[in-house]
Amino acid sequence: QFLLASGLETSDETISARRLYRTVTGGSAVVFPWGDLNGNVASSFADSLADASLSLVPAPDELGTAPGTQPGTRMTLIVEWKGFLWGVGDQDVDVLRRSASGMIYAWPAAGTYEIEPVKAEQYGITGLIRRRDELGICKRDIIWKLVGSNPDNFELIKVRDSKGRGCFAPDSVVVIDDVGYYLGADGVYTWGPNGVDSISDEKVRNWFTTTTYFNRSEFKNAFAKYNSKYHGYELHLAATGQTTANRWVFYDIARKTWWGPHLTDAFTPSFAGEIVDVDGLVIPVIGSTAGNIWQQNQSGFVDNADDIAVDLVTAFHSGNTPDIEKLWLNPSLLTKIEAAAGNMSIAVKLGGLNASSSVTLSPSLLNGREKLRILGHGRLLNLEITETTASQGCELYGYEIPYHELGRR
Repeated sequence: QFLLASGLETSDETISARRLYRTVTGGSAVVFPWGDLNGNVASSFADSLADASLSLVPAPDELGTAPGTQPGTRMTLIVEWKGFLWGVGDQDVDVLRRSASGMIYAWPAAGTYEIEPVKAEQYGITGLIRRRDELGICKRDIIWKLVGSNPDNFELIKVRDSKGRGCFAPDSVVVIDDVGYYLGADGVYTWGPNGVDSISDEKVRNWFTTTTYFNRSEFKNAFAKYNSKYHGYELHLAATGQTTANRWVFYDIARKTWWGPHLTDAFTPSFAGEIVDVDGLVIPVIGSTAGNIWQQNQSGFVDNADDIAVDLVTAFHSGNTPDIEKLWLNPSLLTKIEAAAGNMSIAVKLGGLNASSSVTLSPSLLNGREKLRILGHGRLLNLEITETTASQGCELYGYEIPYHELGRR
């Protein structure tokens, strides 16, 4: 008798055929290839092939569905490591699943790993860090790692020094030179050969532990990328009181310095990554909510006809004596020599932390080094340096401001 299969699904992709499997009469755990349904339109298949005529070779026992592929579910994380795909779904959030080797469509039941603690909170696995020989599996409060080379020797190990230093933002994970960078609850961390370390505590901890700079409730939606031109980690965050990630900070890996917060003003960023141009060169990009991709590191310092402004606010300089009145003398400014003078402006604040601008300087970008006028007196000194000429480069190498202490009032 004919055996009928009906209601067969079609594919969202362009395919040439679909393969069907069935058990022998009476049912069994083993399925055998039954037939191929050509095209991507027909929704039924009928055949009178007897059990004895089925292929003697059963279907691969590694067949299975990936996490997040059932109706009403989705996959939240996926990476490739050691020739396998590793994924997490939005249902079993504490479970890591792997595919069969080299088979994107086969996710065997045996490739299931529960990551402790299980069902302790709602977030589950929050990040996957793919290093050369270790796969990091992050939760908000801890990191585990998977080591080994194949299913026979894969082993889960708790990462030392990771307690309380897990990942908050899945899209903040970036691996650079076999070191993983990610955003935690109180700052940016790295996980590498030497374990887990904070790279923000020493200089910019307040960025991530207060609400002065960023909306901490939006940390879960932060995203990051690697900027290969400047060899740094760029992290995109939402400013205080906002929900869109129009601010970003930059960590210079070579110099171990932080820069920012910067502002993206031309559009609303939605993701960050890299693309490869026609010459095979890697270019960092930012995606916008309008569906556009914006290239970074352009040489023109202009967005269409609009200038891309430099706006640098320095620390409040005190000479290590913040309660002593000082006379701030002639500053020396060192810049890259440009072809045009530009319109650089330096607003000078003298006094306490609430001081307003009292002096404005207008140095030229033609000189390389320029000695400016005496600034005046005050306990503290703060500078805001801007340059807003369209297509005008501006590189500030440093400044030096001598002073004399006048005494305490």
